[in-house]
Amino acid sequence: MLKLNDLLMENARLVGAPRISSPGKTGSSDFSNVMYQLPGSCIRVAMVPAGTSSHSIEFLNAGKTDEAHEAVMVAAKVLAGTGLDLIEDEAKLAAIQEEFHQNQAVHN
Repeated sequence: MLKLNDLLMENARLVGAPRISSPGKTGSSDFSNVMYQLPGSCIRVAMVPAGTSSHSIEFLNAGKTDEAHEAVMVAAKVLAGTGLDLIEDEAKLAAIQEEFHQNQAVHN
């Protein structure tokens, strides 16, 4: 869902999310199964030092910091801004839905 990713990244820039980078592939997830039924995307907000392993004590400890709390607040702002954009701009929502339907047609 490139259009939805673009909108999320635009909102991330607007709220000053730290260490913004383009979307990449993530690990396996039940969420990918849901995305066969409806448009979806994922955004990750930096809260740990770059290079920290996801399944480590360092990652766990970073989740208890003020930076982690701030990351949750930033993520909430990104999601709220994106939701507002989709409510206020029917063309953006329609474009995301159209892209989803085109992708479904290719994969079915």
